[in-house]
Amino acid sequence: MAKVQRPSALPILSFADVGDGPRLDVSRLTADHPVFAHAPHGHGFFEMMYIVRGSGTHRVGAARVPVRPGDLYVIPPGEAHDARPMRGAEGYMVLFTADALRPGQSDAEAFVALPGEVLLLSFLKPLRALGGRIRVPPALRGVLVGHLEALLEELARRKLGWIEAARARLGLVLVEAARLAAPMLGRVTAAHRPLVGDVFRFIEARYARPITLVDVARAVGKSPAYLTDVVRRETGRTVGGWIIERRMVEARRRLVETEAPVADIAEALGYEDESYFARRFRQLHGVSPSAFRARER
Repeated sequence: MAKVQRPSALPILSFADVGDGPRLDVSRLTADHPVFAHAPHGHGFFEMMYIVRGSGTHRVGAARVPVRPGDLYVIPPGEAHDARPMRGAEGYMVLFTADALRPGQSDAEAFVALPGEVLLLSFLKPLRALGGRIRVPPALRGVLVGHLEALLEELARRKLGWIEAARARLGLVLVEAARLAAPMLGRVTAAHRPLVGDVFRFIEARYARPITLVDVARAVGKSPAYLTDVVRRETGRTVGGWIIERRMVEARRRLVETEAPVADIAEALGYEDESYFARRFRQLHGVSPSAFRARER
């Protein structure tokens, strides 16, 4: 489901060839799971790991965290982690993008969702001192496993309405994670959340135009250096990365839902050079825009 997309100092894993349905993958963690063979790596998507039994050490960012049953790890895009020292632990791994929860929703929109909606609070900022770990109380562990098993079944059997059912189950898992994480996240993210929200709102309004970090910084009244530091620390991505992410959400939508030529889509999203847009799209999706369109229809 996920593969190493391009060589770099830190390999970045990305969804590729996922076929129809949401970009969502759930698997059981066993001793031979591929995650236990990966060297330190980051992701272009969200990841959750829930430990049912076993022990070891999980390296997330700069933290080295002892692994115990009942641990729920939340790993946002861009955060490096290494699960090799916890080989033998058993449980579940969930990989997903924001549009797996709501079609057409970008990861940026998930960060600034309206009050009352399911927020991806667990991923707003990794709990660096804790390695992204949340302890699940014994009374809730059976409930969480039930949601994960039901999600596995929906993705495996693909019965009538499976996409909607899978999204609903993912939402329930995220509700549990957000409720458990909220007391901690309320202390560490409240100070910067308004600023991050302003950044995302500006990107949402202007992503189809040629905009830069300087433009965003000017709009929110901060220096580019300060804004770069805050956004990267709070979200795991750079401002430029968020601009590209929002453009790619719209590019995917237009490729699937319209007959517009790739050149027109590139121009509509602020890319003056179609070949640069195509290279960037392939870099992030593993296929060309035309191949993506053919595959998803």
